[in-house]
Amino acid sequence: MTRPEVGIGIDSPRAALKAFARQPLDDARCFSLTLDRVEHELGTMRELADAWAVGDLERMRALPETSAQYRACSDALAGSAIAREHGVGDLRARTRAAWLAAVERALMRNKVTVALLPIGDLLEPRGMAATLRERRCTVEDPESRIRLAASDPQD
Repeated sequence: MTRPEVGIGIDSPRAALKAFARQPLDDARCFSLTLDRVEHELGTMRELADAWAVGDLERMRALPETSAQYRACSDALAGSAIAREHGVGDLRARTRAAWLAAVERALMRNKVTVALLPIGDLLEPRGMAATLRERRCTVEDPESRIRLAASDPQD
């Protein structure tokens, strides 16, 4: 099992936390989208959870995009001066690169490789599954495995 990690070196965590607490965050969009999501998207979240529970990817893809709120909040944190100063500003890109590098190493070493990701990252048009497909990897979703098993009685 491989768990790609990205480190963040902070010499004085206490001082960094104090500096972070003193800095204003540009988080108005995050706050607004969070309130909007709680107020208007509970039904969508319930539908998404129900679809996820039974592996209904088609239904999950048909539901409205839900990552804008997460992205706005993580961007607010990553965009702060203290985050940029300590190398957190590009954390999403570094994490993505580390994950892809680990997948490529696993594909070279192993006959079969299984990778786990949050479902949203698999369904995003520019998410990890799309990136792997662009790199000519075969990515099987649960729907394709079910179709394969149903068409091959020996499986």
